[in-house]
Amino acid sequence: MKPLSDCLGASGKRLVRRRKGERYHQSCVMPTVKHPDTIHVWGCFSSKGVGSLTILPKNTAMNKEWYQNTLQQQLLPTIQQQFGEEQCIFQHDGAPRHKAKVITKWLGDQNVEILGPWPGNSPDLNPIENLWSILKRRVDKQKPTNSDKLQEVIMKEWVAISQDLAQKLIESMPSRIAEVLKKKGQHCKY
Repeated sequence: MKPLSDCLGASGKRLVRRRKGERYHQSCVMPTVKHPDTIHVWGCFSSKGVGSLTILPKNTAMNKEWYQNTLQQQLLPTIQQQFGEEQCIFQHDGAPRHKAKVITKWLGDQNVEILGPWPGNSPDLNPIENLWSILKRRVDKQKPTNSDKLQEVIMKEWVAISQDLAQKLIESMPSRIAEVLKKKGQHCKY
């Protein structure tokens, strides 16, 4: 689950080249959105490509009940579509709602094998963090101006992510783990 709240232009600095005297010229000024909508998304992917992506309704409590429902409605159909009867391993981070006993039991009851235990704050070991970054850059390029447009662009860009990119991210796992071990848990390039 990832907030894509700053896709409406509220974050990040933009460099603009301008000549002397063009400081306030329209082509040299970047518009900003003072209070952008916050949009949270949940998505999954595998080496076979992107799976389901859902945009959470505003004011949704992201607790273990919500998470179990999301796994039921989004993850299981993706696993079935991408893997059928083939075995796969599911990775989620160590967020409390992910580690809840009811979630672990439910995933076991669904025969979903979990990669773990996994630290709660380990973005370098979670390839979906790279995918979120790629998605955000693609969405930012389109400069959506309102929440509806932002949601539309997010969905469009998600389905445009290639299977090749997804596979490369998944295949980076052995290198990620080796790098983290080499750095003894310190920050690394991933």
